[in-house]
Amino acid sequence: MHTIDLDVLPGTAAGQRSVNGAPGIQDNVLRTVEAGREVRYAVWVNGAMQPVLGRRVLPHGRWQTVDLATVPSMAAEFGLPNATDAHNTWSIAVDGAGYLHLSGNHHNSPLRYARSANPYNITAWTRPAMVGTDETSVTYPQFVALPDGRLLVFYRSGQAGAGNVFCNRYDPGTQVWTRIGDPLIDAVASGESPYLHYVSAGSDGSIHIAVIWRASTAETNNDVCHARTLDGGSTWQLMDGTALTLPLTHAGWPPALNTPPTNSGLLNGGGLAVDQAGRPHVGNEMWLSPSDRRTQYAHLYWTGSAWANEVLTDWQYPMPFPSTANAVNAELSRPVLVCHAERTYLLYRHNRERPGALMLRDVTPGGDMAEASVLNWPLYGCEFSANVATVLDRGRLEVLVCPAQQEDLPTPELPVNKWSASDTSWANQSAAVLSLNLDDLHDIVHGKVPAPGLRLVASTAMEGGAFFTPALGSSPVGLASFQLLIPGEYAGRKLFARHSGRWNLATGSATSYTIELHQAGAARGSYSNGSGLSTPVMMWGPVAALDTTTMPDGSYLSLSAKVAGGSGSPTLRLTTGSIQVFALAGSDGRLL
Repeated sequence: MHTIDLDVLPGTAAGQRSVNGAPGIQDNVLRTVEAGREVRYAVWVNGAMQPVLGRRVLPHGRWQTVDLATVPSMAAEFGLPNATDAHNTWSIAVDGAGYLHLSGNHHNSPLRYARSANPYNITAWTRPAMVGTDETSVTYPQFVALPDGRLLVFYRSGQAGAGNVFCNRYDPGTQVWTRIGDPLIDAVASGESPYLHYVSAGSDGSIHIAVIWRASTAETNNDVCHARTLDGGSTWQLMDGTALTLPLTHAGWPPALNTPPTNSGLLNGGGLAVDQAGRPHVGNEMWLSPSDRRTQYAHLYWTGSAWANEVLTDWQYPMPFPSTANAVNAELSRPVLVCHAERTYLLYRHNRERPGALMLRDVTPGGDMAEASVLNWPLYGCEFSANVATVLDRGRLEVLVCPAQQEDLPTPELPVNKWSASDTSWANQSAAVLSLNLDDLHDIVHGKVPAPGLRLVASTAMEGGAFFTPALGSSPVGLASFQLLIPGEYAGRKLFARHSGRWNLATGSATSYTIELHQAGAARGSYSNGSGLSTPVMMWGPVAALDTTTMPDGSYLSLSAKVAGGSGSPTLRLTTGSIQVFALAGSDGRLL
């Protein structure tokens, strides 16, 4: 039986922002072969906003983890709380000698880079220099492994609008980084910022990059340029073999897709994959035209003689862009592409069209556009990247998934962004590695392989009404009559819970109220409201992970409420409330 594997990472994961899932992460999960055994590595930010590195021998080994803040020589920089900013992601790579390379938590920040002290070891690290110049304002570090064991790293130096893209190459024999181009892509000369897509590789050893250009705000995103290198980054060319001059500039780099200078709807960051014939495939989000502002997925690909751009979707409504590009990302993830067996597949999340599901679609030109869910777990604002080395070397599509909130958004609010990043539920998320065998992708999109995901295992609901009378400035007041027991048989399983209910301030005055979902007295989720308090409002939150490590006799969930500001004796009213508990089940139906 074909299955979709889901490997849950230990402990909590941060969902306060999409720091554990973004299209430009390269990469936060990888596979190696060590002494004949396959080993998985992952790096993620936990609920306390601290970076964690994990290693697990497949298929049955336990996760070994290291909190990077506790590693000698790392605490000063790697022990900083990770910024609550979707730019501040983490990436890990392995060179041909087995040494691990790690970098993360950047948004116009000094370079944070470390190399393992020993091959295939996560417990001891060194802090070598990289190149030493243009490393004081770093964003988006992306590692790429070359077939001969060398590494490339791409990153932006400088702020958006004036940030050049640099590329360094690492030799595992000498353990020295050297600069390629100075810079590789010149934003200053171009007068625009280049934004890299995921950097991809071909089975022929080629490395491919794609960028969009931005003059100022997201409304000025324009043109998609592509280049490849056949010699590890020393020289770059167009797909027709035309040599490009370094540094690359917008004026000196003919675009693969020419768009208007404004109002193309292009979003920075996207997918890039290379098929077995060496032809690149670029995934973008864009408008149909400046006057038709419905964001769609588009597939830009090299036919062998020219570039073609195929719009893949026909969604009939605009998304809340250009008020902020992040509003689109909160509803629709940026595309991930993977090529296998002369077919091209799109991995995506769409909270309106496919709520609670991660979708895989066959987007091969001339194909049937078949699609199916590969994961039934609400991921909210999470985005993804797929490790190209794992695709090429191990024959698997692997992505790290973690439910997350996108950036704070202006009106109109999207459901995933209704509650702030400080709400407790976002710090109580779980992350997992989703792994698919490439040979199964055709069967998966045609619905022949069940998807793992959440399964409802317990719930309770209230009809009518109930009143909470918390005193101002005191501890939360609970409602003893509205509780849910979790049986002990679920001890050790991955469980999640959420609450929904219609709340309003019935009497008295207050400036805000907060509803908390408790597990045995500990808050697992909190949701606050600070406007229109007397008007009933439906409050709900993302599913939050529960603690099942110490519940041999079961556990219980309950609600509590507290108020702030105001005077007198305020009373909160709850109507039509519910508490739901979900277990995480594998593709084979067994609980994880």
